[in-house]
Amino acid sequence: MADAKDAPLDLAVHIHPTAYQIEIDGSIVQSIERDPAAGPRSPAQLAQALQAIAAAHPGNREVRIVSESRTRYEEIVEVMDVARTAGLPEASLAEALEGS
Repeated sequence: MADAKDAPLDLAVHIHPTAYQIEIDGSIVQSIERDPAAGPRSPAQLAQALQAIAAAHPGNREVRIVSESRTRYEEIVEVMDVARTAGLPEASLAEALEGS
């Protein structure tokens, strides 16, 4: 019987103008405020959250990065880098649906 931590995980990071939201299996489980004035604090908090998820699910290497059409490319790359460093090197990109 497969252990729950080895089960496939549908993990996504949503990039919003004011927050990162972490989604697992269709439910938002954490929201991290994005404050440009705070400097690198928000990406560091995202890294900690993703490291904890990666540690709890060592078989999972995938993360879906969901961004809005107006999200800057640099912001997407930053989240990809954070995810890779946290132990989630297999990133895919998705565009957020209007109003989500």
